[in-house]
Amino acid sequence: MSFSGLRCTRGMVSSLSTSWRRLSTKVSLEDEFLNAALKRVPELGWTQACLVQAAKDLNLSPAAHGLFPGGEHELVHRLVERSHQETASTLRKSTKKKSSEQELSTEDVLAEGLKARFSILLPYRDRWHEAVALQALPQNVKVSLQHDLSLVDEIWNTAGDESVDEAWYAKRVALLTAMKASELTWIRDDTEEQIATNEFIERTIKSLVFGGQQIHDHLESSKAMLLTIRSTASSLLRSYRNGY
Repeated sequence: MSFSGLRCTRGMVSSLSTSWRRLSTKVSLEDEFLNAALKRVPELGWTQACLVQAAKDLNLSPAAHGLFPGGEHELVHRLVERSHQETASTLRKSTKKKSSEQELSTEDVLAEGLKARFSILLPYRDRWHEAVALQALPQNVKVSLQHDLSLVDEIWNTAGDESVDEAWYAKRVALLTAMKASELTWIRDDTEEQIATNEFIERTIKSLVFGGQQIHDHLESSKAMLLTIRSTASSLLRSYRNGY
């Protein structure tokens, strides 16, 4: 896969990563509405009914769901945005603390980043397959991919990555692929404290070959899934490059 078509994304990814650090502590009406809606997601899913109920919970007019003009996908989008901000912040703090006590490898930081993401999203796991379906709709692919690329870039930056040119893109595509593969495992994970997901993340991160943008298929049970996810990620990136 050529990475020349992805160069336009680097500035956008870096811009989003920077904007995460400029969050205000002020809770806006939209924040309150998001909090209310997220409390209803386990019961009502990522639906218009969830947004209407959130408005009622805040003693607002049912028309207040217009705060999220994108409807249920905007609800997913805003949670993803928030969770990625929290993941980046958690990873930076965790890495700073642990690195003062022991030497951390690149693999340690990458794995920690993915684990943090799924831990933060845990309250919505039972409904996450619905969120994935919404994100995969053609009209939603661009913004979904943009946020995922921003997160993997933030994780790599925290790991101290200083690569340039094709290596920069190869590493981020590889980590994005690993994240999406881990997501499928996480959705089905019923082990205590996400042990199965965490172990899968650790094995997958170790299997990355960044220079060639490949993922080893040493886990035969996961081979087909990983190849499918890699193919999907490549298709999404081509769509984004073409301005989907």
